Amino acid sequence: MNRMRWTARLVLLATLVFPLVAQAETPSAPDLREGDFVAFLGDSITQQRRYTALVEAYLVACQPKPALRAFQFGWSGDVLANITPRVENDVIRFTPEIATICYGMNDGAYRVFDPERAETYREGLKLLVQKLKAGKARRIIIGTPGAVDITTFKRTDPPVYNDTLRRFGEIGRAVAKEEGVEFADLHTPMLESETQAKATIGKDFTIANPDGFHPNWAGSMAMAYGFLKTLVGPQEIGTINVDYKSGSADATAGHTVKSAKDGRIEIESTRYAFCYFDDPNPPGGTRRIAPFLPFSEELNRFTLIVKDAPAKAKVTWGKTSREFTAEELSRGVNLSAAFIDDNPFAEPFMKVFRAIEAKQRFEIPMIKSFVSPLPAVQSAVPERNAELASILKTFQSKHDELDAVIRKALVPVQHTIRIEAAN
Repeated sequence: MNRMRWTARLVLLATLVFPLVAQAETPSAPDLREGDFVAFLGDSITQQRRYTALVEAYLVACQPKPALRAFQFGWSGDVLANITPRVENDVIRFTPEIATICYGMNDGAYRVFDPERAETYREGLKLLVQKLKAGKARRIIIGTPGAVDITTFKRTDPPVYNDTLRRFGEIGRAVAKEEGVEFADLHTPMLESETQAKATIGKDFTIANPDGFHPNWAGSMAMAYGFLKTLVGPQEIGTINVDYKSGSADATAGHTVKSAKDGRIEIESTRYAFCYFDDPNPPGGTRRIAPFLPFSEELNRFTLIVKDAPAKAKVTWGKTSREFTAEELSRGVNLSAAFIDDNPFAEPFMKVFRAIEAKQRFEIPMIKSFVSPLPAVQSAVPERNAELASILKTFQSKHDELDAVIRKALVPVQHTIRIEAAN
């Protein structure tokens, strides 16, 4: 079977919650290659298609290697003991080059830390990593379990279960070191951003759905940040350099200055800035949590640098204007953060994102209803194997079509930056 490249694929509760690591442990230059296939493995938090859609959108739209492919293999209710027997058939058959792992929420059993369960988790994690290695995955990233909401989680005391999840995360870090694979801390950014947001916005801010442990879009944004820090490392979306006096301008790769005159710069971009959005069911949302995550600074810098700008300048990008000092512009302004509410990338980015959501919705029945039971069905009715192979090709073709919609949505963005003296 062809590989799935298809298309020829509040303050923290310090006594109980300690950051796992200050930063995700990642190589200085993460190895991403044209055509890489990324597999997301996890439980219902992965099957939700939230953090996975955010990560895939970034990999597809915000990277200089847009041929990257991704597939979410989330399975509700899973623990490591469930995925390890299935992984060869369900995942490795598609030979992913990169695999992310996110288990532990169910493995911890929603109670105080249990050393016996922790040891089962450790052994299951090691076995899963070893199987993925045998399947020729070039990069394997062990993500920690996420965090439960500190006010809405009811199955046990939230700090108690967050301590369990933290300790499971420490196990993941140790296994990553033992096995020579990568590690991503999702737990710490979820808790830190939640605590800061609740202190600033109010206790109604949450990182989870009403059950307290399935992340809403805000919590999913924190998870995506944790994984992307390891997957891609610090990233510059691009830089636009403008000499205000001469009227000249240039741009880094992924962006082309089409014209520059009298403070008006016309640009064509094939590399998008990541765009945040509101959750239609507040109080979550990627935009709402953005001020409490370093995502824009570390992964989403689309910088405007202006030399010899007016002492006070008005910058208009799309339909929105902001004022900056000459000093701020000479240092560089991150447009994706300064124009977070509305910018020219927002509409095309969301078209790509919605296409990714549609593709990931299809991936659930494809794996759970057909690919996973396939060996048992083939064994039971071997005389129907040719028909089963044909059905699998039909699934692949449909997936190809959905992936093609994503690629079609990735159109160059034409946008204008205007710089003028402020009144």
